Amino acid sequence: MDLCQGMCYVHVEFTARSINRIREQYPDAPVVAHPECTYAVRMLADEVCSTEKMVTFCKESPAHELIVVTEAGLLHRLRKRDPTQDIHSRPDGELFLWGMPVHENEYAGKAYDALSKMEPEIVLPEPLRKRAEAPILRMLELSR
Repeated sequence: MDLCQGMCYVHVEFTARSINRIREQYPDAPVVAHPECTYAVRMLADEVCSTEKMVTFCKESPAHELIVVTEAGLLHRLRKRDPTQDIHSRPDGELFLWGMPVHENEYAGKAYDALSKMEPEIVLPEPLRKRAEAPILRMLELSR
């Protein structure tokens, strides 16, 4: 029996080649990577840290441009926090959601539009919202 060692589909999308390519475009930008990225990507990063530490790193960094190697939700959060700081993630600007380029996934594109434009408003039935909120609150609690 072959057992999967496990991986995060978002973080394995980043490769050493893609990091080298984006560094060519933004040579002065520090690279901040999530620990779930591949070993090769982590070795190319200037800083490897948890999601919350990434937020702190970007907030405290004097750099105007940063390369942040993680999922799209955090990129949105960082850009919203400080619109004057240029946050890059991919050399070609292509955004991935749910393991696929947005342009190849109709639902990912709709989710991206909703997050970037903050519309249309998505309203969940309260029982479903409460069930979805529980694991998020637990993750935040564990991250402190």
